[in-house]
Amino acid sequence: MTMPLRVCVLGAGDWPATNAAVASARRHGLEVIVGHSGQEKRGAPHPEARVVAVAWRDDFAAARNQLAAAAGDARPLLWLDSDERLEAFPAGGISFAGGAAAVRIIDRDDLTPRPILRLQGPGTTWRHAIHETLGPITTAPPLVAGVLIRHHGYDDAVVVAAKRRRNRRIVAAERARGADYFALALEEARAASGGAAVMAWLRVFNHARAAPTGPGDFDRRHEAAEELCALGYPEPARTLLAVNPDIVALHLALLAAEHAGAGEIDGRRLAWLVALLKDGGGDRRYAFPRVLLGADAAGVLDWLGAGSAATLAETAR
Repeated sequence: MTMPLRVCVLGAGDWPATNAAVASARRHGLEVIVGHSGQEKRGAPHPEARVVAVAWRDDFAAARNQLAAAAGDARPLLWLDSDERLEAFPAGGISFAGGAAAVRIIDRDDLTPRPILRLQGPGTTWRHAIHETLGPITTAPPLVAGVLIRHHGYDDAVVVAAKRRRNRRIVAAERARGADYFALALEEARAASGGAAVMAWLRVFNHARAAPTGPGDFDRRHEAAEELCALGYPEPARTLLAVNPDIVALHLALLAAEHAGAGEIDGRRLAWLVALLKDGGGDRRYAFPRVLLGADAAGVLDWLGAGSAATLAETAR
């Protein structure tokens, strides 16, 4: 059944940025409610948005839950961050029944879209102070077709640095309270450098809540496996690909690690990867460089910086 929905946006008070997110939703005729934390005061709110005050306590889930409660009735909520735009939305609306659903997001302009949990229905709330998620969810959330969000929060180095400082503060506070969930380990690994990075990413990969709970489930260990490849530890990526051989980014990470280490490229892996890329990109739940869509072997080698002279190993590792 097609249902009207509201778009919810959290904003700190940088209204020019938040208003761009609001305008992107209004272009599709969607009602927008903005939760304003009052941390900043720059500009004025978009005239077509309803603005409510949200208390900010370094907890994204708590802030989202406040805004969801202020939204009122049982209409579904589509969530946008203040550094995002709603690029596409079906003219006829969406069909959404259940507690939560995913839509597609482009994290950076150079990456393919991936699913993200952003549609909230009755009976669900946001959990975790950082990298918050919806729950409780007992079955894999459906993907709602025709909705596309574009994130642009990595465009400004100053903004990114401020986000990282905020995230470190939230993680430290959560750890001080005795919290231990996957997102904390993930954020700690993203902030680690040097020799500490390997151990941090291994903690992410081996976290008790990282592995899928059922066959075919999304595997949250994939980012750790990619990073560990770059750090000289390819076995986690091989472990994941043994279960799901269609994750393009992990094949790329392994090929890059092999070339960097031995100057060789696994010919079988390269052939498998090229077949995935020609067939639409393998498992599209995992983003990869969009320039490689449809690439042949020469295109992949060029992207890897391996060139046509790279030695091809005869057998897969």
